[in-house]
This record gives sequence, structure tokens and C-alpha cells, in this order.
Amino acid sequence: MNHTISYSNINSLEAVDIFHEMCKARLDELGYTTIENAALNAIRDCCKNDPKYIRDANSAVAIISEVYTNALLFSHFLQESEGKRDEMFRKFTSSTALASLYLQMDFWGIAGVSYYKTASDIAKTPFPKSQVEKAIEQCENKAVAKDYNVINALLSQLPEISNTTTPISDTKSINIISVIVELFSTKTGLDC
Repeated sequence: MNHTISYSNINSLEAVDIFHEMCKARLDELGYTTIENAALNAIRDCCKNDPKYIRDANSAVAIISEVYTNALLFSHFLQESEGKRDEMFRKFTSSTALASLYLQMDFWGIAGVSYYKTASDIAKTPFPKSQVEKAIEQCENKAVAKDYNVINALLSQLPEISNTTTPISDTKSINIISVIVELFSTKTGLDC
């Protein structure tokens, strides 16, 4: 399988970005693309192919992809990813930054915080959970905390993918598809 990585600005490319893309490519090799397609088909059936749900469908798939991609990154390239992780964690521990993230990206912005938490849990690497939760509690918009808790509950249902040499099993694939569709349903209010 060949993979191509392209960047619009090579000057901003860091080693961790390449490692991240390598982990994403590995995830695809394990069968994530098939899972992604099955989830998108299920979502399309649920929303009757209504174009207003395209962003939410793609975001649900991307969030789960990022959970696993970052779990692989944190597991196999811990030192190389440390700077980027620390940078993200600083943003997640600021109530002002979280409020801005939620204002710009709503549910999906907070899902980004949750996917870093879940990826860290899977990779068994540190995550500043108490500081993040304190920052979330300090947000005036209480939807931030509500969405964070709901998303974390959903992502906690994801199976671990620890074997990076064997394709993702059918059982795990079905479980992952279910979480993607449920994440989409939670955001849109559609009963899928």
C-alpha cells in the first residue's frame, strides 16, 4: 500500500506531523478505511443523505480516526510527540481557550479534547484530566461540560487496537462503527 502526504507549507512541517501521518496510514492499513466507509453508509441511511449533515458525518469519522491515530502516535513515538501533546494540553487547561474552541467549533471542538484524552488512555500516557475538568467547570457555557462528559462516555466504549500487525477484527470494527454512528446521533439528535 502506498501513501502520499502533502503539505501546503513545507516550512511548518515538523517531525511529529510525519509520524502522525505514518500512524494514520498504519490505521488505514489495519482496516480503518473500511470501517469509515461502513459508518458513513450507516449515517447516510440514517439522515436520508441530507447534505446538511455532511460536516457532522465527516467529523464523527475523523474524531474516531484521531483517537486511534494519536493512540498509535503516543504509543510508538512518545518522545517525538511530547512537544505537540504538551502544546495541546496547555490549550485544554485554559477555560478561555476551551470557551473559544467551543464557540468556534461547538460539539466537535470539545470532541477534540476528548479524543486526546481517550488516545492518552489507550496509549497509557499521561493526560491532565483534573486540570482539564477544572478548566471546563470554569467555562460559563455549561454545554461545554455536558458535551465533554457525553463524548467521553461514548469514546470510552471504543475497543483498544494494540496489535498493529493484524487487521482490526470484525467484532471491533462493528463496535467502532457503532460508536461513530452514536457520536453522530448525539450531535445531530437523529435516532440512528
